[in-house]
Amino acid sequence: MLIELCLRLSFSGRRATSHTMSDWIKKSKDKWDKDQKLRYHRGEVFGPKAISLWEELVSQIKNDVAELNATCEPMMKGPVEINNREIDGRKLIPHDTELHIDKLSLPSISLTIQLDIGAESIKIIQRRKETLESEYIESSERIDIYLSDSDDMSLTEPSAYGNQGLNLERASRRILERFVKS
Repeated sequence: MLIELCLRLSFSGRRATSHTMSDWIKKSKDKWDKDQKLRYHRGEVFGPKAISLWEELVSQIKNDVAELNATCEPMMKGPVEINNREIDGRKLIPHDTELHIDKLSLPSISLTIQLDIGAESIKIIQRRKETLESEYIESSERIDIYLSDSDDMSLTEPSAYGNQGLNLERASRRILERFVKS
């Protein structure tokens, strides 16, 4: 007695394709390779462009501080100083990717501004002291650095409406206007 079985598969009107398990593996590998090349390219481009942008921002800040001191010093109750910080009588020399900005008259404000390539941002750390008797209040914020797909670099800041672009003048103003408002 011979019994013959027949199996019929139906795919709801869809035709079976010739994709095999190796197709998705190849696609995954190709995507991974493409992502690696993009990360490598980004790593090669981001650092040098960020340093160049940092140098331009520092130059803008220095020019704006000179103008603030020349025109607004009485309103600020004292000058704003750049990289003139001392610890125990010794001058503190900041790293190339760091800038110290201080106003020693009360309310005193000390800013440490740092380029952080790994975090793709510029960190702003503020220490503020209202009176001689008060403690320093420390806060921090950041300005993000954005590298577009076409390798254009820009500064952005978070806002209620999404990230807002900043040119160098607006970034400098954002950093320095706290000295005028104090």
